[in-house]
Amino acid sequence: MMMNATKCPDIARCCDRGMVFAFCALAFCLPISIALTDSFAGLAIFLYFVKRIHRLAGAWPAPILKGLAPAKSVLNGPIAVLAAVTFISALHSQFVGLSLFAFVGKFLKVIFLYFSFIEVFTSKKRIVIFVSVFLGSAFLISLDGIIQHFCGLDLLAGHRLPPDGRVSSSMKMANSFGVYLIAVLGLATPLVFAGDAKRKSSLLRLGLAVLLAMLMFCLTWTFSRASWVGFMAAMVFMMFFGWRKIFVSALLLAVFLVFSLPLLKTMRDVSLFKDNPAATVDLRQPLIKIVDGVLSEGGSGRIHFWQTAVFLIEKHPVLGSGLNTYTRMLKKFSLPYWYAHNSYLQMAAETGWTGLACFLWMLFVFMRNGIGAVKRGHDPWLNAVLMGGMTGAFAILANSFFENSLFEVQLVVLFWLMVALTAAVMNLNNKIVDL
Repeated sequence: MMMNATKCPDIARCCDRGMVFAFCALAFCLPISIALTDSFAGLAIFLYFVKRIHRLAGAWPAPILKGLAPAKSVLNGPIAVLAAVTFISALHSQFVGLSLFAFVGKFLKVIFLYFSFIEVFTSKKRIVIFVSVFLGSAFLISLDGIIQHFCGLDLLAGHRLPPDGRVSSSMKMANSFGVYLIAVLGLATPLVFAGDAKRKSSLLRLGLAVLLAMLMFCLTWTFSRASWVGFMAAMVFMMFFGWRKIFVSALLLAVFLVFSLPLLKTMRDVSLFKDNPAATVDLRQPLIKIVDGVLSEGGSGRIHFWQTAVFLIEKHPVLGSGLNTYTRMLKKFSLPYWYAHNSYLQMAAETGWTGLACFLWMLFVFMRNGIGAVKRGHDPWLNAVLMGGMTGAFAILANSFFENSLFEVQLVVLFWLMVALTAAVMNLNNKIVDL
């Protein structure tokens, strides 16, 4: 007997629900496990393509490109240009096979994650679920960091507190943990003051305030100066969203600096910008000498890593040496094996000034439209998510001037989740503005 068609599960609906689950699981597991991060990211992308193929089959003989076209967002154009330039760079690579593998396995992965996210998070209910899971995971991870600080061992990954006392929680390094924390702080801070009465009970507001305190304690204990700079930049960025945000951001920034800065000398014997806290700066010198002096005395040797990156950029300035070739190029020229500690310089080394320019253009479109969407938004809670997603992404970008955050598996996924969350809310509010 033939099964009634109405009783058959709708494949598209099942894929949507599966993607929601995959993204929530991804948000929860992202700071805990690289393997789980890759697994749930892969599941979300797989279901995205299953849905696309199903839609294409149902619409046959409609044009194939129309059936495979992703959901619209403000970044579709910039991402398409960035993808084209990155692909050309991979073909032009000094190690073509390595770069093409990275293009498919790394670059396209985060691009399809972005499109999968905006495909499925099309209602406020789903946004609420995702943000709740994301912040719930952050609560667990920060609690684990506090336990590591006081007990010397984190419970999720079994990492012992190192002799320098820098907390990493379940992540491999304190610097990586710091980047995760500043992204969550960027997202959570506006939510504390969101004006949605249905969502903001006194108990919920208290819970978010406790979470902020836990995150800031853990950020202090990472003693990651690059993350601290990222946090300060994020708080300054948030001030552009109104006078109330100025007060909140300035208060958080002041409290953090007053209680955290003195600990740098105690724990690491450094200051925020100098490796030797006793060193002084002669302000009577020309500005360029002052900047050069600060760079040469601070950053744990980053000035040398940056000079090496610039050397590699000069070898292939237009299209770079190819994705995932940075360390191979270091070996080729017998240079010290170490990353650039600057995501933008490493990006320019691998994809050239052309690739970096396309990425910066994408960021400009993202920020420009995001700020405009906040000004025109009508739902206070969604507006808070908009501000939080942008601030979290901006924190990672600021940190990336001093770290390779945009090249770490967990952190680059985190960055694109912040971008996708912001774009999904813009779509939800129908506030897409063409550049």
